[in-house]
Amino acid sequence: MGMPLLITEALKLFSRILSMERSLKMDPSPSTSASEHPPKRRKLNSLLSNIENKDFDSLKTSVKNGADVKSLGSFHWIKNDKSTRDYEDVPCLFAAIISDQPDVIKFLARYHPHFNVSEENFEEDLMKMVQSNNLLQLSNVMELTASACVMLGEEDAIEHGALLWKAALFFRRQINATKVTLKETSIEEMVFKQETEVTANIDLVHLEEKKSVYLWKLQGLIITKRVSTEHGSFPNKF
Repeated sequence: MGMPLLITEALKLFSRILSMERSLKMDPSPSTSASEHPPKRRKLNSLLSNIENKDFDSLKTSVKNGADVKSLGSFHWIKNDKSTRDYEDVPCLFAAIISDQPDVIKFLARYHPHFNVSEENFEEDLMKMVQSNNLLQLSNVMELTASACVMLGEEDAIEHGALLWKAALFFRRQINATKVTLKETSIEEMVFKQETEVTANIDLVHLEEKKSVYLWKLQGLIITKRVSTEHGSFPNKF
C-alpha cells in the first residue's frame, strides 16, 4: 500500500473515531450559561468576530486584503449545548478549530505564521511571550494551531507547525505542565500504532529525521484529540 493511500486510510479511520465518540463531553473548565453576556471588556478582532458569526465570506475578504492572522483577541464561543466559554489572546485559527468550522480552518492554515515566532529569533520571541498570565492556555492554543498547519501536509506549513510545537514545549517547561495521555480506543490503537505524542524537543528532531508527512499528520491527530478534548470541543470535523 503506497504512502498516500496509508494517509487516506488513517484519516478515514480517525473520522470513524470522531463519529463513534460524538457523545463524548469532557470540559474540566467552568462554563457559563449562553444567556449570560460575554465579558464587557473584550479585545476586539474583526477576524475573530467573523468566526463568532460564522461569516466565512467576510473573513476571506479581510485576509486576502491583508488582515493579520497573527492578531490576537477575544473569542466568545457558544457550544452546541448552549454553554459558553471565553478565550483571551487567541489567534483566529484556534477559534475556527474549537468552534468546528473546517472550511475556515483549511483556509486560515495556509496563511501562516499564526504567532510572532520565528526560527531566527526563537528564544527572543518566546521571552516576549513568557509573561503571559496563562502559559498553559498559550501552550494548548499553539499546539492545536500547529496541528492544523501540519495537517495540510505542505512543507512550509509543517515547518511552522513544528516550530509552534517546540514553542509550546518551552512554555510547558516553565510551569512544569505535563501532557495528559488519553486512553486510546481500539480503532485509535490501529491508526496510531506505536506513535505517541511528542513531549520533548528530541522527539521533534526524530520526527524531522524520518521525513514522513504521514507521521507528521498522525502527530497532528494525536495532539488534536488531546487538546480539543481538554477544551470540551472533541470530537470535531477537523
